[in-house]
Amino acid sequence: MSQDTLTTPVSPIDSQVRPRSDSLTTPSTPTGPRYSLLPSPLPPSRWDTRLQEIYNIAWPAVTLLEDDGWQFNQEVDGVKIYLKKLDDGSSGKSKSLSYCKGIGQIPHDIETVRCVLACAETRSQWDSMYNMGRVVELVDPNTVISYANFNAPWPVSGRDFVTIGRSIILPEGGIFVYHGSVEHSDTPVTSKYVRG
Repeated sequence: MSQDTLTTPVSPIDSQVRPRSDSLTTPSTPTGPRYSLLPSPLPPSRWDTRLQEIYNIAWPAVTLLEDDGWQFNQEVDGVKIYLKKLDDGSSGKSKSLSYCKGIGQIPHDIETVRCVLACAETRSQWDSMYNMGRVVELVDPNTVISYANFNAPWPVSGRDFVTIGRSIILPEGGIFVYHGSVEHSDTPVTSKYVRG
């Protein structure tokens, strides 16, 4: 079986989110969700309103820098880290929180990188706080609802997340992937984790 190896850290934000080894290895056909992407437009779904809300926040985050409130924070292993104060009053989150994004280059084909980031089985190789995750609902070939939970250093409680993520093929051949929190009946809140 052939294997693709990522030798560059994927999104190292701080000492808690780093690869556990010098390389990440994933089989060319991982057991996680590897699926072919459909070109736009995608079929309608009950999640379209929430996906549009997330897109409206995510797209400017990718395409704009300091002129839209993003402030350069630091560079780690060739990845430039930017922060932006959270100003989305509809989220109910504290104004002291920030969005975070990293900009860098990973010398591998885009589909391999996307699959490594999307595959629950490989996440523990690059995120030491990751505990486990699963696909909750495959909405369409480009859109998936996922559950994941994460350990946290004492005295902080672990966190869990239910997110909807969508991948869009861009005209120039890139892939834009965005995620946001959702509520789903198959993932009730538990006392073991704080829902993010």
